[in-house]
Amino acid sequence: ESHCYFKSIYQKLRGIDSYTRRRLRVCMIHKHPSVRKGMKMVHKWTIEYFCKAKLISGEWLFKNKEYGHTIDDYIANCTKKWKKKQARHIKRLKEQGLNYFTDERLRGIAVCKAVVRT
Repeated sequence: ESHCYFKSIYQKLRGIDSYTRRRLRVCMIHKHPSVRKGMKMVHKWTIEYFCKAKLISGEWLFKNKEYGHTIDDYIANCTKKWKKKQARHIKRLKEQGLNYFTDERLRGIAVCKAVVRT
């Protein structure tokens, strides 16, 4: 049995879900004007954050109905995919002779970690 149909559904649902989360993050950043705008809060407002806030993904609902995946499986899978994507990005930069961890980026990472802890 072909899984092409399911992959196209997953991609469409993932696109809708990511757009919804992106718009919610924009609204949340504007609601908290003391937070510097940028990528800081993206590390705090992750897929796991939205799932705990009961904003469940349409992709997960479909996978749960078809295959019985739990929400924890969905969060772990999304986290694993993000880490793989980040590793590929860093590898490509190294191949180009660029440094991913510049001083400015390291300062940004430190600020993000401080914001996430609060």
